[in-house]
Amino acid sequence: MILSRQTTFKLGKSTTRCCCLMLIGMFSCISSFDVAGQNNQQNTFSASPETQLTAIFLYQFSKFIDWPTSHFNVDRNFNICIGDNDPLTKVLKIITKGEFYKDKPIFIKNIRMITNKNTCAIIYFSTANEETLSLLFNFNSPTTLMVTNNEEMLRKGAMIRLKKQGQRIRPQINVKRLKQSHIRINQSLLRISEVFSDE
Repeated sequence: MILSRQTTFKLGKSTTRCCCLMLIGMFSCISSFDVAGQNNQQNTFSASPETQLTAIFLYQFSKFIDWPTSHFNVDRNFNICIGDNDPLTKVLKIITKGEFYKDKPIFIKNIRMITNKNTCAIIYFSTANEETLSLLFNFNSPTTLMVTNNEEMLRKGAMIRLKKQGQRIRPQINVKRLKQSHIRINQSLLRISEVFSDE
């Protein structure tokens, strides 16, 4: 049995729709989001289609990845922390408003305002420079999902890269790095992802 669910969120005057197929609790959406298929009109936040799709991925990760309960001993909220992308932060705040990870409200945080590395369930970096590499090292935790769109950051310790392939985006997973963590990814997400190997 296949159920179709359509998620809609407004970005200024434009509207973006993402159609997801739910296979009895299994994730079968976003194997490759089509950037060209999104509304190319600039919204009031000047968020590009790629930024909008990145936000959708980060939000959907909260549905198909499990964090240990011990992670929430520091902060009872589910925090997505952004390193260096203000438009992405604004889009994420729109689509996660009123949303939950299990019974924990989802909040979007600026990584520079975080003092405890276990506060963030997800951290996203879009560039590889001295500052972000330092943040990647300092916030390295077995219960924090490190996500990037940058291959160098993936090689340096991030767990998932949102890899752009032409007009599409596909998850690229550092399986070795994930096995060292306490995070568990749904098999349906693994099936739609590319396995990364630096060997």
